[in-house]
Amino acid sequence: MVIPWTMFSMLPMIMHQITTSLVPILGRPVVFVCHQIEMDKVMQHRPVKESDIPAICLLPESPEELFYCFPNASFPLSADNLRKSIAERADSTVIELRGQVVAFANFYRWGQERCSIGNVVVASAVRGEGVARYLINYMLKVALEKHRAQEVTVSCFNPNTAGLLLYKTLGFRPFALEARGDHKGNPVVLIHMAVGRNALYN
Repeated sequence: MVIPWTMFSMLPMIMHQITTSLVPILGRPVVFVCHQIEMDKVMQHRPVKESDIPAICLLPESPEELFYCFPNASFPLSADNLRKSIAERADSTVIELRGQVVAFANFYRWGQERCSIGNVVVASAVRGEGVARYLINYMLKVALEKHRAQEVTVSCFNPNTAGLLLYKTLGFRPFALEARGDHKGNPVVLIHMAVGRNALYN
């Protein structure tokens, strides 16, 4: 049975839940045909520009959100702190959705041995629309094709459940835990994850 689906994005978890629930009712597998707008016409990636600074500074909407992406910064994120991070890091990238800057990330370590993704932040208004997945997939592409990295790593604090689940679906696996203190001094765990070049190409 084929069911046309006209939505331009759908979370894999939701699709799995729907297909699983329909099998007992229909007695056969369900296939979704996604007639979606091409991703590159909905979301676009590009290098960061100076004019993006004010919009990026507004993406973290609370001290907690800022801690997840800029652990050493004070809320609200200042333009100077952002410029410093961009200057010290590589491949600072923004994602535009419907003409608005909605996400940002870069590499704090880069090279053939390893690329490490950092400063990942997505606007709260578009979470669940596939922006984070699009952003991380693009950073993986840059790591593999531009830097020829053998491994890509990312780190995520344990309260950031959405981030942890996303990275798992993209193939990242934990390899180390680091005890840290959050913006209030409460104990949290920074989970370091990695995915190898071979795993991404297999």
